[in-house]
Amino acid sequence: MWGAGTILGADLPRQINRGADDVAVNLLRYLGRGATLVSGPAGQPVLLAFAERRLFAVLVLTIRDGRIFKIEASVDPSAAERRRSGSVEF
Repeated sequence: MWGAGTILGADLPRQINRGADDVAVNLLRYLGRGATLVSGPAGQPVLLAFAERRLFAVLVLTIRDGRIFKIEASVDPSAAERRRSGSVEF
């Protein structure tokens, strides 16, 4: 299991984590408490993350043998900043 995260429009390197525990910790850092996850269109392995009805992240899943093998997350920098600063209520 591994995951990669990209903050759109930011001049930051792509963050890559390996192992289920490290991926989970990093994913929860960005999703935080109170995020709403919605499955992607037509059963595609995609999750859309919303806070206060605003899309702030897209997670693309790679499935192997019926299990999640990889998660690639793209985060909207303005929404991510509001979440980190605590201005989004949960």
